[in-house]
Amino acid sequence: MPESGKGGGVTEGNTNAKEWGTAEPVTALTALVARQPILDTAGQTIGYELLFRAAHEQQSNYNDGNQATLATIANSLLAIGFDRLTDGKVAFVNMTGQLLDKEIYHVLPPQRTVIELLEAPAVSDDLIATCQQARAMGYKVALDDVIELADVGPLFPHVDIIKVDCLGVQDEKRRALYAAARERGVSILAEKVESLREKQECEALGARYFQGYYFAKPVILEGRRLAGSELDILQLMKAVNDEACDFDYIGKLIKHNAVLSYQFLRYLNSAAMGIRRQVTSIKQGLTLLGRNPLRKWVMLLSLTCLSRAQARQLLLNCVVRARACEKLAAGEGLVDRQLDCFFIGLLSGFEAVMGMPLAQLLPQTGLAQDVQEVLLGEPQASFELSRLWSVVQACEQGDWGTVMESSLGMHQSQSDIAMGYYEAMDWANQVAG
Repeated sequence: MPESGKGGGVTEGNTNAKEWGTAEPVTALTALVARQPILDTAGQTIGYELLFRAAHEQQSNYNDGNQATLATIANSLLAIGFDRLTDGKVAFVNMTGQLLDKEIYHVLPPQRTVIELLEAPAVSDDLIATCQQARAMGYKVALDDVIELADVGPLFPHVDIIKVDCLGVQDEKRRALYAAARERGVSILAEKVESLREKQECEALGARYFQGYYFAKPVILEGRRLAGSELDILQLMKAVNDEACDFDYIGKLIKHNAVLSYQFLRYLNSAAMGIRRQVTSIKQGLTLLGRNPLRKWVMLLSLTCLSRAQARQLLLNCVVRARACEKLAAGEGLVDRQLDCFFIGLLSGFEAVMGMPLAQLLPQTGLAQDVQEVLLGEPQASFELSRLWSVVQACEQGDWGTVMESSLGMHQSQSDIAMGYYEAMDWANQVAG
């Protein structure tokens, strides 16, 4: 995911262009919105910041915050769907002072929206009254990019959250901000967190929420020795990817691990599987499932069983990536490589989940060599698979310029790719549920 952005959507049509700016509007053919998760101290996702990304650019254009916010709201509500973007959680929506005065935020659901004031506003009676009105309606108000206590201190009684750059604010000023916020009952959101150490430092100072690359991209952790149950899971992954795919041996591995046995039977008997009769044995379940669905399920379940609290959001991201890679492969005519592409997306976070270097882990999975090369970023890796993986990464980061550039040499349009990615988000949410 990209770092916390200013604005939150994609310019669509000619939304108030004369009033808010002169930037060229992006065609309304595709509505694009990026998002970045916001987590609590337990590693649970409590909401998403909706981020501005323009389809015709490599980077976000923040020259007109008003137009960016208007486009974000329009795309979120009318094109993509608010619930689809937020998974039913809270949305953090950037808002300029001008749009706040014009009460544009009224179109957003109050109990599901946090209004982020973009710039450090000059404290005035009008601004205080506006914040009071928004909060009285059920909205929460956040101050973004807070640096100096003196600039925003008088607003503290009228806001719910302050966002403080994890490293961009000097220690002395950061401590003063945290202390003042705690004293006044204002929650602190540490943003641009890029390591476990930074997260722990901010939490020790009193941060309640966190946002940044650490939670939304693979985390490089110290190597550790695998425990027995983890070795069982690696053996299972290798067995299902072996050409022989010995169901008797796989059945014994599953039975040997109580967690895997329970999860396997629970999955087979779920409504999502649509199996009309109850599955009561591992052997029966393996026969009903078949090899390819089994391979996919083993990867999903393995990451789920091994996921630690700090990797939960990463795990969800990996499931989105896996489904997006699979759909993109189908659209490119790589039908025989769909499962391999699924694994590329899913195992992209394997290093963070397992806490060991990817180069050390992948040989134990039995995956195809070219899949391992793509995940390791090897120069000799397959061009088709590498391009597909880079396009999915660009979708996740809201880098629609890269998506558009890559789509010129592909069988699918930028619109097809974007909609496929949003559908992957829906699918991942169902799997996580």
